[in-house]
Amino acid sequence: MFSVEFIWNAQQAQDYLKATGKSAKEMKPLLLLWLEDYRKEQRRIFASHSVGNNGGGGDLNWKPLSPAYVMSHIKKSSRYPQAIMRLTGRLEKALTVQGVGTPDTILHVTTNDKEAMLEFGANLPYAAAAGGVQGGSRQVMYITPQFMARMTDQANHFLSGLIAANRKGNT
Repeated sequence: MFSVEFIWNAQQAQDYLKATGKSAKEMKPLLLLWLEDYRKEQRRIFASHSVGNNGGGGDLNWKPLSPAYVMSHIKKSSRYPQAIMRLTGRLEKALTVQGVGTPDTILHVTTNDKEAMLEFGANLPYAAAAGGVQGGSRQVMYITPQFMARMTDQANHFLSGLIAANRKGNT
């Protein structure tokens, strides 16, 4: 299994929840917004590494396929014979299909009075030689600084809307 972690400084959210007496369940729509936006980001990441491309524009450069692997029966019989990180397409689909995803998708949304958490990833074997998610040579799930800024902006906009709605309800 692999996944990506984004820890957001939720002080504004904590302040809002404390001031209004609301629970962390209020954050579920924000988590779902982040999920769908991240899936769009994953589609963009895979496209940025399609045949003839290898990252750029803030994306990590993936280690090229070895000539021996490109010439192997496994890769030659693939639907994606030249593409990095694509053999059957299952990984890409697990990370990009909307809704509940595919059987390979890991998706858990936990919201209760105290916490709001989203776990997202893929439950597929990932070759150790590929580097995994610890900054290795082919890190498939990552968050660019631009995307992190967008997530923070979305959170601020979401919370501003909650605050405005709460004030309107109290007048």
